[in-house]
Amino acid sequence: MARQQLIELHEQPWCPAVIRTGATDYLRFIATVARQYRHVVPLLDDALANCASSHIIDLCSGSGGPWAQLAPQLNALRATPVAVTLTDLYPDQAPPAELLPAYVRFAPMAVDATAIPAELTGLRTLFTAFHHFAPAAAQAILQDAVHAGQGIAIFEQTARTPLALLMMLFLPWLAIVAAPFVRPWR
Repeated sequence: MARQQLIELHEQPWCPAVIRTGATDYLRFIATVARQYRHVVPLLDDALANCASSHIIDLCSGSGGPWAQLAPQLNALRATPVAVTLTDLYPDQAPPAELLPAYVRFAPMAVDATAIPAELTGLRTLFTAFHHFAPAAAQAILQDAVHAGQGIAIFEQTARTPLALLMMLFLPWLAIVAAPFVRPWR
């Protein structure tokens, strides 16, 4: 893979939790308002059927990503409701329980996406997170799913084009404008 691996400040261990949580709350807000992943529900339903699973393990969940919207839509299609476990390397950013449906919970422990604990079984998902990983770590995520015999579904919207990079220059201004609407205020 020939690409530049840039860092995201909120992903660094030294980043203060308040900055990390603010960044992931903002990303969740954008995913919710823009309904970025509204078209993946049938794909997730098919993947769960292929895996013979009714459990999703979402990796790199941040502040919950699109699950407050996706989980009810997914369960509306299914005879057997799906349970979703949100995981993150930094679980201190878990959203308040009242923001999530009852069948969506946040794992309280730190979960490294390259080495998922054996007790976390089900279809693994990553939403707008796979691009954060260097090629070796990305391969480790896929290999861990294969070794564990678990399905994996990866959804990315990140484009690596000059126009996309230019648009990122406006994100700080958009974050300032959106700040009063981002919930929860912590």
